[in-house]
Amino acid sequence: MSAKNYKFDTYLPHRYIMTIKENTNRHIHFKEQLKDAGIENTKVHFSKKFLFRSCFKNTASRSMTETHIYIHKLAQKLHKENVVIFEDDICFVDHFKEKMEPILLDLEKQDWDIFYFFKPIKGNRTDYDARRGDIVEEFDSGLVKTIGTINTHALAINIKNIDKIVRTYNLEYIKNLPLQIRIIDKSLSNSGLNMYACNEDLIYQSEKFPSSTMHANPNPSLWENIRLYFKQVGNG
Repeated sequence: MSAKNYKFDTYLPHRYIMTIKENTNRHIHFKEQLKDAGIENTKVHFSKKFLFRSCFKNTASRSMTETHIYIHKLAQKLHKENVVIFEDDICFVDHFKEKMEPILLDLEKQDWDIFYFFKPIKGNRTDYDARRGDIVEEFDSGLVKTIGTINTHALAINIKNIDKIVRTYNLEYIKNLPLQIRIIDKSLSNSGLNMYACNEDLIYQSEKFPSSTMHANPNPSLWENIRLYFKQVGNG
């Protein structure tokens, strides 16, 4: 492994990978992926409590939203440098750090909030979601500015803007969203945050694992569970 000091290591020094303790096959997968990509010092975050169990049909889906928000709040409290969040089914392209180098050099010149390590994925193009996935600016390095994207399997948080990012998860914003959507995807998209991405997928989701699609059940206790959660993390 080259000893070169890549921008990925210096500009994005704090990394978390989200998983569920029982998903041992995914643990093997992401450890191999991180090793092959030369990524060290990644903290594994196990989802332990599922306050959203009333609205999501499977453990992976209901834990995803809670864990994303939890790590954002954790970053707000603990870190002074940028933070990366990976989900446990990620795959890296060959020479990942080398390909990220010019993109991150451009990214650090921008006033960015969220960065995705993949090409923006368009929404269902309904009126509510019409611009999600649209690219509004392109850079020669492969960096793009986007309205948002479907999926959150690999993203970075600009720590200097973390307070603004966490405020997008306020209860009223989420409460007004359609129940059938992915809360994290929709909360970040169309939120006014400055979001950037790659013009190609440098991190993608493995085909070895079924897609973790979030399903909703309009259980009347849904919003009470969300209210309790935000109270616990100090944003309710």
